Amino acid sequence: MPRFEFKDDDKFVNYTVTNPKFIVDFYLNNAYINSTQPEDRSFSGPSQSIFDLYVNSTYLSAPYVSVPSLGKGYVQLANSVAGAPNSSSQKDIEDLDFSLPLKTTIARNVLVKEYFSSSLEDATNRFETPGIPGVMEARSAFKIISLRNTIDWYKTYSPKFDYGNFVSYDNNTPQDYMNNNGGYGNTIEMVPDYINLIQIPNLFYGRKIKPTSVKLRFYYTGSLLAEASDIYGDGVLYETTGSNTGADLGIILYSEGAILITGSYNLHSLTDGYLSPSTSGAKNESLFPSASYIATSSWAHFAAYQSFVTSSTDPSSSYGPTSSSYQLEFEGVHEIPSLLCFAHAKKNELNWSNNRTFLKKDTLPSTDSYKDSYVSVTSSNSFIENKGIQIKNTISSSFNNNSASYEPQTFITTISLYDADGDIVGVAKLANPVKKTPERDYTFKLKLDL
Repeated sequence: MPRFEFKDDDKFVNYTVTNPKFIVDFYLNNAYINSTQPEDRSFSGPSQSIFDLYVNSTYLSAPYVSVPSLGKGYVQLANSVAGAPNSSSQKDIEDLDFSLPLKTTIARNVLVKEYFSSSLEDATNRFETPGIPGVMEARSAFKIISLRNTIDWYKTYSPKFDYGNFVSYDNNTPQDYMNNNGGYGNTIEMVPDYINLIQIPNLFYGRKIKPTSVKLRFYYTGSLLAEASDIYGDGVLYETTGSNTGADLGIILYSEGAILITGSYNLHSLTDGYLSPSTSGAKNESLFPSASYIATSSWAHFAAYQSFVTSSTDPSSSYGPTSSSYQLEFEGVHEIPSLLCFAHAKKNELNWSNNRTFLKKDTLPSTDSYKDSYVSVTSSNSFIENKGIQIKNTISSSFNNNSASYEPQTFITTISLYDADGDIVGVAKLANPVKKTPERDYTFKLKLDL
């Protein structure tokens, strides 16, 4: 069959922009994405599975890639059911393990100024200081520190994007906060009393979070206490409902999916267990339960919903965030690319078919061999087709028992796409065959989502 190469004017890449909307609700160890929870309730936090195909982790717990020291590598699935392969006997392989199902989660990280500097000096407790056990972790501080260049890059949006508003260095110069002993030197300190970092994975928002789409709602016993939004689309969060309307309380890094909240002013005199440790295993037994978990409602405590307290009827419920609930609303910007190609069937071309019904049956030899049917002579210097084979006349006539004058025609049913190596990479099927005659030319529009 003939092949044609696409010209530059025959290929176009288009983008369809969508804005998926997410409303995430948080309340006492439960999170809902658009009013639903993930099928696997073992997910902690508002999560979505990375795979479209859900795999029950009870039966498929740890797939891994095995690389033998000699020979070829292979992929092995380690099951938790009886009769599963025992990888412990394979001493000559290195295993890369990970758990299924993989997930992506909207995460919250909190830093408290009171414990920030002292925690940096102590590398052993991973920022889980006695004052707020299970609330402030080392990785939260490192995440804030890593955002220095990103925050400063957004200064063109607003003066509020200044890393110095979040963390300051000694002598106003960036210093290495890691000392020679492997610990953490006290060279940096927080500026606000709280930094609340909310991370939204790229799987949710796509290319970026849509400006002016972010809304934060703070509820207390079911009543709206305050609401905030990026009303101007400049990445700055402003309180739109509450006692401090118009106050700025944080920033949004649209492309990175990060929301940094620093507003620590009181929304009301109402209190709740916003500094409660997330699990009982993280608590300090000598201080548990402690009145230090109780704090006044403020934006800095937004989405503080995880606690060792499991219900409002728990005996220790007064130390958990049992009265507060939160709602995060945002839209993403997903660009879906599609390839548009124009395949041309020109005049006087594509007038042959490899379908044997194209020929008159009574002129074909009684053989299934292609060579005996179509080729009369073939040698190192000649190739002669069988001249006795006639093409079937498929032109219809207006008169009964009368054959119209012969005219070549074919029917196009399939268009194949080839790569540079001549391999088929795509096939387009027409819903109905298209009749092609020598005086006609056609252009077929092919669309492929990338």
